[in-house]
Amino acid sequence: MSPVRAPGAPQIVALALALIAGPHQQALTQESQSVHQVASPERVTLGEVLKLLREHSPRISADRADIDIAEADVVKAGLLPNPSINYTRTGTVHGVDTIGGTQHLASVDIPLLIAGQRSVRRRAAELQVVATRSLVRARYVDAAVDARHFFITLLADQARVRLLEAALADLENVERIVAGRAQAGVKSQYDVERIRVEVATGRNRLAESQVTRDDTAGQLAKLVGMPGWLPVAEGEFRPRGAGPGMVELWQQAEKSLPAIVAAEKKDEVARAEIEVASRERWPTPVFSVGGLDTTDPHGVGVLFGISLPIPLFDRGQGGMARARAEAISASRNREAVLAESHVELEKAVHLRNLHRTALESFERDVMARLSTLRQMAEEAYRNGQGGIVEFLDALRVITEAGPNHADLVEKVLQAEVDVDAAAGIIDLDYNP
Repeated sequence: MSPVRAPGAPQIVALALALIAGPHQQALTQESQSVHQVASPERVTLGEVLKLLREHSPRISADRADIDIAEADVVKAGLLPNPSINYTRTGTVHGVDTIGGTQHLASVDIPLLIAGQRSVRRRAAELQVVATRSLVRARYVDAAVDARHFFITLLADQARVRLLEAALADLENVERIVAGRAQAGVKSQYDVERIRVEVATGRNRLAESQVTRDDTAGQLAKLVGMPGWLPVAEGEFRPRGAGPGMVELWQQAEKSLPAIVAAEKKDEVARAEIEVASRERWPTPVFSVGGLDTTDPHGVGVLFGISLPIPLFDRGQGGMARARAEAISASRNREAVLAESHVELEKAVHLRNLHRTALESFERDVMARLSTLRQMAEEAYRNGQGGIVEFLDALRVITEAGPNHADLVEKVLQAEVDVDAAAGIIDLDYNP
């Protein structure tokens, strides 16, 4: 009997070497769907995920409310102090009338901000708005980094599912061939049982991989605030080429890394608060104008006056001391953020390079040999030079190589996200 080659046998190797760029075909049936589920796209790119994050995430929406609070403080800082109205009625209760019947005194007291407190308060409040925006963006970037990590993990899970589906199809083809040859008396029943156990194991592994994939999809849906959604990720599952070096990345980080920008804006606010505290040390005079009416004899007088607090004990020392301390704290925090960010970027670049080296080594030493290994194992089994155990061992090595390769690709992609995050180049167009 002439040897029979299993149809589609090299399928698993071809898929692994190609790094599997397309999304898996998912069938999801649910008894009821919410409004969010109906409106949710089944397949999403990374850009669409970030757009959904900005538009639907309850956490991002809550963070943006902080900007409204800061802007309300600008309105408050620009207001003038309210004047006050005073009225006094004076009359004789007992004894000789010495005031001429009844006197009515009405006046308006107007505080005067002679030291320009209003302008410096408003400037500090406007700087606080800018600082709050930078903090909100920093929180968004943290969420965007998590979204990118989940998206890459979902791409990897989808790739692993497709690899295991192809591996299972290959095993089922081998099972049919072995069963047919056993019926013809060429192979033993042991071979049939052994391949059946291997096929059942493959099905179980595929089912576990599908559960992991759907769990990752659910985590991504939770992050963007769309419950009940199981998205399918669309995108290239392959590392980028060599990007900019450490010097260029750090220059970018100094300009756009949210943590650095937020620290710098906070430092500006703290220095502005020193000027506010300095102006607040000036006493606020109160100008009074009013009228005096006397009934007996009748007469009307005009009242002008001014009152001024005497800065004898409280000369604003506490406010100045606190403002200076906060400025020193903000400055030191900015220096700490710069140092920590530089170390974080160096670490991210180093780990990315290590993961790239590991991937290149695996592709060179393992993936390039899988086709030859598959062919040799099949020919040895057909020619009686190897048993079913040796053949299945070779198939197992090939099957495991695909997901292992996907793991290494995922690690490189995740490391690239960490480099982007450390360099401050995550969704640069977003301005809350």
